[in-house]
Amino acid sequence: MIYRPMSYLKATGHFLPLLAILLPTPAFAHAFGQRYDLPLPLSYYIVGGGIAVLASFIIMALVFVRPRDENELSIRQIASWPLDARGPLYAKFFLLEIPAVFTFAFLIYAGFDGFQRSPTLNILPTMVWVIWWVGFAFIAALVGNIWDAINPWSIIGRWVGLVIKALGWRPPQFAYPKWLSAWPAVILFAAFAWMEIAWPSRIVPAKLATVILVYSGITWVGMAWFGRKTWLAHGETFTMFFSTFSRFALFAGRASVDENGDGRYEILVRPPSVGLLGAAPKSLAHLTFILLIFSTVTFDGIAETPFWQGIADWFAQQDAIWPILLNLSYIMGGTAGVNLTLGFILVFSTFLMVYLTFALLIKLASGHSNTVTEVATLFVYSLVPIAIAYHLAHFLPFLLIFGQSIIPLISNPLGVEGVDIFGTADYRININLIGAKFSWIASALAIVIGHIAAVFVAHIMALRLFSGHRSALSSQLPMLILMIAYTMLSLWILAQPVVE
Repeated sequence: MIYRPMSYLKATGHFLPLLAILLPTPAFAHAFGQRYDLPLPLSYYIVGGGIAVLASFIIMALVFVRPRDENELSIRQIASWPLDARGPLYAKFFLLEIPAVFTFAFLIYAGFDGFQRSPTLNILPTMVWVIWWVGFAFIAALVGNIWDAINPWSIIGRWVGLVIKALGWRPPQFAYPKWLSAWPAVILFAAFAWMEIAWPSRIVPAKLATVILVYSGITWVGMAWFGRKTWLAHGETFTMFFSTFSRFALFAGRASVDENGDGRYEILVRPPSVGLLGAAPKSLAHLTFILLIFSTVTFDGIAETPFWQGIADWFAQQDAIWPILLNLSYIMGGTAGVNLTLGFILVFSTFLMVYLTFALLIKLASGHSNTVTEVATLFVYSLVPIAIAYHLAHFLPFLLIFGQSIIPLISNPLGVEGVDIFGTADYRININLIGAKFSWIASALAIVIGHIAAVFVAHIMALRLFSGHRSALSSQLPMLILMIAYTMLSLWILAQPVVE
């Protein structure tokens, strides 16, 4: 990331999460130079968050006593049109596709030809890490998946396909191997997550543009070999990411066949998180993908805490480990990148083991014959609201503050001295746009609400999977413990001061 600002509570010492929960010491929130004194001790908020999740489970257990599908939970169609209607197709082409491809091409050009010595004076880093990675994720999670309509790799791939078809060419294509599943998307997202967390050159415009071109080549080769739609479903990692987040959103689009057999495109409105209930159990690759998202947003927060800094310092002091870290640092551009890489691997491995352990406990508690893998792949979608909540809590202040940097950049995207296209080049970021109090309250509410939504999704999934209300409730006790524990841990992470 370019910057890592958040709203944090100032805590003293290097405490483990459990100790932080138990100690009733006062805490102070600070963000962007401000400090906010909590009216209650930090432990009250942490314990209160856990109690809120427990109470939501009790309410859901009383209200939802039988399996429900998406349509029973207030999904409504608000618009539809024939798939071959020319008006919507032209509007999509001129209003979305052409601007998306032009923006994509210009950003790559800016990465190579724009100002290089400061990422704040080149539009590419801000567009990638602030507007796209943070802002588009918010839009996908809260509103709906607009990425499918403006994905430049998909658009260019479709345009090239239309040209090839018009010329009468028939290039050979390969059948997508079933064993490959969605592992290409998983591997590519792991590489992206490493870039976002640990790659020192992620804000260097030319290097970032080079990575984009490499990813573009991989994507278009995949489309050429296996077909555009097939690669989008299995290999285009951002299509999978935004699709996963958008299952939580208020709005959704889908193609369907009406009563006359004609294809139509529908816009639906639904309660938040209901779209996750339609996610059928898939493969271990999809399980790994969601856990990678979960690990990425969590470690992004952990990496800023004194707790993690203490761990990194401890590793650096070990005579047996330090030479290894030093050798790796020559490859990765510094020991910080090595520490963050190893930390991310550690967090993902821990989450994977913990989640599979709780999947086993769910299976044992339910007394059902499902395998641990079946249980794990089904309930992994209940982690998506938590990932969204933590993404929101971690990045909302970042987006609101540093998202303003796009205002001067649209007037001078290449960092050329004296250029002011729209008269906004002299705009200065207003760091007082939001306060520490707002940041803490918004972040804490996002964490608690996200976990409550996760409890809801897990409960409905359990009612579907296990026969009988009692069996479903029994199966959810391990998941409830996991949700409460992670709620409290997440609030503790948000309460830590920035150490970078």
